[in-house]
Amino acid sequence: MDIRAKLSALEAQVLEFQLQQDLLLDRLGVSDAHSIIAMVESLDGQLRDLYSIHGDRPILDEAPLMQLVEHIRDLSTSLDRLYSEKSATLELDDGKPTLRATWKDKLDQGAQDEHGQPPS
Repeated sequence: MDIRAKLSALEAQVLEFQLQQDLLLDRLGVSDAHSIIAMVESLDGQLRDLYSIHGDRPILDEAPLMQLVEHIRDLSTSLDRLYSEKSATLELDDGKPTLRATWKDKLDQGAQDEHGQPPS
């Protein structure tokens, strides 16, 4: 291999190295090996802490969850006729999931029965 071919190969390697460094910096915010290793070790420690705190909790059975979701959907459908706006959020309060839902009245129509008529 002549000197020009060697220089060309070396230049290609340097360019590839720079592209990899730029990608690491763009995606992770760091590009040097020591920072990446520290980041991975920190994430590993956080994950181990998380599992040590929450890892012994039983996995929820899917059937009761699906029943709950269906019940919420049924309630939502019946409330949709009465309210113009709704929102639901799932939040964590002290590590416990909490469903929060809000509805706003239909001011122009008032309350309606399941047929869209005012209640008697």
